[in-house]
Amino acid sequence: MNQASLFFFIKVFFSAVVVYFLGKNLNFQQVKHVVAHLSYSSILFCIAWLWIGLFTGAKRWQEIIACNFRRIPLPILWSQVLVGAFLNQCLPSSVGGDVYRGFMAKRHGLSTEWAINSTLIDRFYGVMGLILVGLLALPFEFASLIHTYLGQSLIICLLLSFLGFIILLLLHRLPLAWLPIFHPFVTFSQRLWLTFKQKSGTFRILFFSILTSSGLVIPLYILALDMNLKVSLPQILITIPFIFLISVLPFSFAGWGLREGAMVVTFALFGISKESAFALSVVFGFIQILASLPGLIVWLFHRPKNLQVPTS
Repeated sequence: MNQASLFFFIKVFFSAVVVYFLGKNLNFQQVKHVVAHLSYSSILFCIAWLWIGLFTGAKRWQEIIACNFRRIPLPILWSQVLVGAFLNQCLPSSVGGDVYRGFMAKRHGLSTEWAINSTLIDRFYGVMGLILVGLLALPFEFASLIHTYLGQSLIICLLLSFLGFIILLLLHRLPLAWLPIFHPFVTFSQRLWLTFKQKSGTFRILFFSILTSSGLVIPLYILALDMNLKVSLPQILITIPFIFLISVLPFSFAGWGLREGAMVVTFALFGISKESAFALSVVFGFIQILASLPGLIVWLFHRPKNLQVPTS
């Protein structure tokens, strides 16, 4: 067994173990009852909205690339984003699609360094879009969060994440930037700064980041409403950055298990039962898979030659 296969089975095993221990204490009759409220129209709406999020994500990536390169046609980037979304769902790692996008960006003429950094910056803006909407929603739920340790932790995570964004943006100008250990981060910081040099370009990138974030937030909120979960939009906005950051950790298969655990823990803050949170997470995961299937079609008909699929 080679190393890639070993990592694959380890991640599948880890996800299975986490889901097993989560499900061990669940009332599956209640889970089934929660899922039974789900309507086909909500599923179709959520898939459509996820596609909108992927489209705006492609537009954001186009704006980022244009900061240091010519403007690549949007249909090309959108097809690569679709394939990337599919690979993120079917590969052990949640960032396998980003490896593919970086590879394809290089084939369109970008330098290796800018192909990698433009993809990383795009992912970085995706996270920051979630952080920003979470911070905007924080005043609406601050009173309910401040009284528990977990709620306080969520507030601190949101604030520290925003602070980390500022530090990375300005890292290349800090006194310690010349140290060799910081060189990769300094290069990333310099490229990130490029996206802030033109105000109109920066506004467009941030605008499309917010729209792309809605591609996760709105479907999750619609599913919660359709499944009769008593959760508000601000509560979704505050918890989804934490859920997303946990799910992309490289320990599980495509975030399965980690996402369910994060949802069960964070939604408990707002009185949502573990059965309801678990059901919501699993349904949302399957809808993400369904929404990513157009990427499989693009991959099958337009797969580039000499491309090895990343396994981790």
